[in-house]
Amino acid sequence: MICRFWFILIASALLAGFMLIVIANHPVLRDFFLSRLSGGIWAGQKFYNFITVAMIAIILVVSASLVFIIYYAYRVAGPLFNIEKALKEIGRTGDLAKRIKLRAQDEANLKEFVEVLNEMLEDIEGRVYGIKVRIEEMNQEIERIKDCQSLPEVKSALEEIQILKESLNQSCALFKFNNK
Repeated sequence: MICRFWFILIASALLAGFMLIVIANHPVLRDFFLSRLSGGIWAGQKFYNFITVAMIAIILVVSASLVFIIYYAYRVAGPLFNIEKALKEIGRTGDLAKRIKLRAQDEANLKEFVEVLNEMLEDIEGRVYGIKVRIEEMNQEIERIKDCQSLPEVKSALEEIQILKESLNQSCALFKFNNK
């Protein structure tokens, strides 16, 4: 990204310089440069002085802009890289307990975005934890069925499993899936 930025900046400067040379070599401007202004100063010398001051001003403005762009890019690109890295790790490992953290000097708007992402992770973590708890309860009921001696005990355990199944279905209904 930074290489592309520098390439565009250098290409723009070269193009502007080339255009300045082409315009300066135009016959109308060349005749103007060779004519004298009142007071014996060459018009070309006045134009040269103007161009010199303009080029210094342009260099100062471009330098200040570069400093601002680099500073701002540091405040935005760094956090975006950290966010991307954390989200990829969460997706790869399934670690819903992980939270995204930013540096103190990072852009305030990105901090709000990260807070929303962290809230989303907390919500997903809570839902998945609820599903995990219900699965454990279902496994306990299945183990209870294995130990049952009478038909009423089996029916009671099956009813409990049915309730847990419905609860799991409700929890899963909170999520939307791509059909894969």
